[in-house]
Amino acid sequence: NDVTFEYKTRLELCDLIKMRAVVTPAVWDDGNLIEDAVYKEIKFNYHYLETNGNKSIPIPELWGRYSEMTEAERNWRKSIDENTGQPRKQIIYIEDFESFESTNPVSIGSRVEIPIGTSSPAKHVFWMASLVDTGYSNYTTNKENLYRGWNPCSKSGIKYGTSYRVS
Repeated sequence: NDVTFEYKTRLELCDLIKMRAVVTPAVWDDGNLIEDAVYKEIKFNYHYLETNGNKSIPIPELWGRYSEMTEAERNWRKSIDENTGQPRKQIIYIEDFESFESTNPVSIGSRVEIPIGTSSPAKHVFWMASLVDTGYSNYTTNKENLYRGWNPCSKSGIKYGTSYRVS
């Protein structure tokens, strides 16, 4: 029996780096930023990078895990329940990631409810807000300057039915 892990990597720098050019420089007055710079995205160009000539990153070290049942465990899992005469019911819990998202984009300041559509217990919950008009930043509301924006997730909570358990 072979266990195979298949990874699709993007190693070319042109696939990993976005480039922008300054259209209008920032305006400063006595060390205070008055107006942000205006940028436009440009086509990737290796000439703007200081590299040793490599156009890609090395293949990362990849890890995978698997487990294998012993013959005794395999036989136990195939065993018959003496009371019912049916195969033993097996419940196996595994760690997995499930992704749930809003079906419609929403404006900043809006409330979003996303049902967690699984009957299994959740060990961890992670969330994010993403700007749909740019890939520059997923953690700020300012697509031009990440230091001038704010975190779009100001409050979060978990409800079971109608009662909040975490808020």
